Amino acid sequence: TDTVSYDFDDADGTRRARFEREIRRYWPGLPDNALAPDYVGVRPNPRVVASGKPATAEIITVDTRAITVPNATINVDLLEQKWYSVQEKGPAGRFYWTSKVESTLVASTTVKTDFTGKALASLVPPRAGSYKILATAKDERGNEVRSSTNPSIS
Repeated sequence: TDTVSYDFDDADGTRRARFEREIRRYWPGLPDNALAPDYVGVRPNPRVVASGKPATAEIITVDTRAITVPNATINVDLLEQKWYSVQEKGPAGRFYWTSKVESTLVASTTVKTDFTGKALASLVPPRAGSYKILATAKDERGNEVRSSTNPSIS
């Protein structure tokens, strides 16, 4: 049995304050009350898809109490990713590897979750390669919520 409380707002606000304090370690300019723990989840089904065939993403939306959110609008993008790895010279004169990714939008759709908070999105990758499916939604306060997955396209 799962005994972890996923409720974000406790009675005295300490959980939210602790969460925001930890995030500010990495994002010092974070505006007050900008964080919302709502979630949009995405996974490919099937995981491996042939190029030119639909890549289907299963999507779910949940709120701060882990209750699914029906009728949520989700933007779904299929991004082709090209990775570049090069050696760069560091300040001490030693070389190290660095990688950068270039993402290009190749397909996009908008779906709405059903009464169970779930939706399916199908996008067609034009060729074999490295891809990302990015699902983006807004919570009830207008904050952007994103999740992504990387299907294998052969």
